[in-house]
Amino acid sequence: MKSNHLGKRSGMIAMVLSMLAVVGIFAANIPAQAQTPTTLHSFQNGSTDACEPEDNIVQGRDGNMYGVGVSCGTNGTGAVYKISSTGVESVVFNFPSNWSSCFSGLTLGSDGNFYGTCFTNPGGNVAFSS
Repeated sequence: MKSNHLGKRSGMIAMVLSMLAVVGIFAANIPAQAQTPTTLHSFQNGSTDACEPEDNIVQGRDGNMYGVGVSCGTNGTGAVYKISSTGVESVVFNFPSNWSSCFSGLTLGSDGNFYGTCFTNPGGNVAFSS
């Protein structure tokens, strides 16, 4: 009798799993509602702007968004920028003139600092914090 009881239980489990699979297939076909993006800031091409944003942006502990622009800034080699919730952009750090290709974006460390990487001329690499 025990083996018959186990067979019924296995059959019930198989039936429940099959039903969940069918529900999952139909649930996956429900279309998502379209999202309309909102422009927070339009970057300019100038020395007071961190234009050509690259890679990710990170929300800081202060609620502002931070990222890397790979050109412009004071030295034309890019900068770390901050965008407030109202869309006001400001440059936090201008990359030195011998830094280039800061494509890595930023990572927020547990210490509250932002970290990233850049190439340097001649032929080196740096990790930075700001």
